[in-house]
Order: sequence, then C-alpha cells, then structure tokens
Amino acid sequence: MRQMTLRKKVVYAAFVFALVFALLNVLSLSVSPKRSASHDSPLMNLYQDGTFAFDTDVKSISEDNDPDRAFRYVLDQQRWYRLDPEPVIPDNDQLVLSFGDSSTFGWGLVGRDQAYPGELDQMLPVGTRSVNLGVPGYSSLQGLRYVEQMLLAHHGRIKAITLYFGNNDSTENGAPDAEKIQFEAQFVHSVLSRLPLYRAMSKLIPTRLNENRKPRVSPDEYEQNLRAMIELARSYEIRTIAIMPPEHLSWPPGHVRHGVDLTPRIQNTWTSSEMIEAKRLYDEGKALAYQQSDECEQRFRGAIEHDWVIPRIKVAWQARLRGLTAELQVPLIETQEVFIPAEYPGEFVDYCHPSERVHQQIAEQIAGRL
Repeated sequence: MRQMTLRKKVVYAAFVFALVFALLNVLSLSVSPKRSASHDSPLMNLYQDGTFAFDTDVKSISEDNDPDRAFRYVLDQQRWYRLDPEPVIPDNDQLVLSFGDSSTFGWGLVGRDQAYPGELDQMLPVGTRSVNLGVPGYSSLQGLRYVEQMLLAHHGRIKAITLYFGNNDSTENGAPDAEKIQFEAQFVHSVLSRLPLYRAMSKLIPTRLNENRKPRVSPDEYEQNLRAMIELARSYEIRTIAIMPPEHLSWPPGHVRHGVDLTPRIQNTWTSSEMIEAKRLYDEGKALAYQQSDECEQRFRGAIEHDWVIPRIKVAWQARLRGLTAELQVPLIETQEVFIPAEYPGEFVDYCHPSERVHQQIAEQIAGRL
C-alpha cells in the first residue's frame, strides 16, 4: 500500500512538474528572443531563422513568417547556417563561383541578377556560367567552409572563384565565430535552445559574452581563412580574384536605416562604450564636412573603427587583404571612393551594400581579369 502511495506521489509530482515547465515555456514565448542562426548582435539578430528576405525592413524581418519566401535560413553543422534552397549549380558548363556575404548576394537591389555575379554572367563566353554563392551574414570563416565544399564537389569545372569578405569579420557578435559554431554544435545546447524558457534565461543571466571584446573573426584569422581559400583553389589550378569591400564613410554608426538606431538593442557593454566614441567621431566628421574640411574623412574613418555593430570593413582587415593578395599575386579589385552623399550619389544602397552601378563596375573588372 505504501509503495503504491509513493508511486502515485512520484507520478503526481512528475505531472505537476511537466505542467509547470510547459506553462513557463508558454509564458516565456513573449519575452524570449526568437531562435536565430546568428545570435547576440542586434544587426545579426535581424536574420531570423526561417524568416529571411533581402528587400525587407527591420520590423518585417523580425516578425514576418511568410512560408512562401524564396529563401530562408536553416542551421548547418559545418557552416553554422545557410540559405535554403541553395543556388543551383548549372550542369556541364564551366563555372565562375562568387563567394561572399550580403553584398555578393545582392542585398538591397531589385533583383539578385543585378549583383556583380549576375552582371558577370552576361559578360562571359558561351559555355561559362557565373554563380552567385553569397550568403548574408557570412564571415570569411563560413566562406572558407563553403569554398571547401564547393571546390571538392565541382573543381573539375571551376574556372575561377571570387572572394568578397571582411565587412562581417570586423563586427562583434557575442563571441568569435569559431567559438560560437563549436558551441552551437553541442547536442545539449542544440536541444535546449529550442525551448523558450532556456532562451529567456540565457538572456537574463549575465555571461562572459556580455563583456566580449573580440570581433567575429580577428585580422589574423581573416588572413588565414583567405589564404586557405586561395591555396585550395590553386591546388585545383583554379584562379582567384579578391574584392575589397568599399566603406560607406558618412553612414551614421549603429544605424541599420537612417533614423533606425540599433544602439538600444546592444547587449555587450564594451560594444556600447565603443559606440559612444563612434558617434562622437561621426558628429565631428559631419560638422567638418559642413565646413568643407578635408579632416572629415579622418573622423568618419575613426567612427567606423569604433562601430562594431554595422558591418563595414576596418583598417586592420583591409591591410591583411592587401598584404595577402600582394604576397600571393592575387588580383584585388578596389572600388572605394570617399563617399559624401552630395558628391558621390548612388555609391551605396545603405550602410555597406554597393549600388547597382558599383556592382556593374565590379563585374567589368572581374571580366577584364578573366
């Protein structure tokens, strides 16, 4: 009798626990962040798992769950996340594969065909196709793993590859990419992260990530990743062309749109303090620009160096890219102009993504080197 009573108590306790646990998860839905393939950075968190569109605004990209979207993010064990469906690789043709981030993808353009891989496709001879393999949010680490996969599968038909990385590498996202990918691969975390209660608690409990002072990919790792891509391509006798991301010098730090400031969403205290300095330098640069002083460029560049939210390549990463391409004699396409809206209209569509005109210029320079 006692054994039966004890068994009933255990069953009852388990039932109550399960009920309370389920109720807490339901209540946590309203306060827990959505699962994201990217995490932590207020900009990267706009790329929600399963809710992606390249022509959307902040609100809709955070809230829209349209099942008919042409592209969405899915988790990927090797690359952390990828687009689904991935681009189709043409059969039989020779290939020029363009690897990169949202700029390669064609973020902000009317259609992806207007990005430089699409423009390049119109310039290549019959029998050679240009394929756009850009993925928004990618750093050179995801790029390296993507290059490894694609070259292994198609190296016999690849004539050349292009590499456009650096903007996302020099931003902050809670921890370096290599650490975050390794953490995401842990089975227990991958299961628990599906629970709203776990996600809510992980944001409420302070962790070392709140004091992270490291970029997604350090300058040393950036150089190593690019070197690995170039050397792998050379092992298959495939040409490589690198592209230096242009900087939008006069864009306000922390803003994903003019008037839409992501600063209040920053979790990292170091990143917040850096943003204060970035905005101070930007305001000084703006005042100097009104005075038509050449010193405004120095202030704008200084603002970029302290803005770890909006992806714009920084000096240390630029230096590594220039040094590596010079050492390995890899063609480097530079499209940078000092961008002040009154003087250079149409250079960018937003904080870092090139306009259709710049994509056309990039495609022409790639075609000239091929």
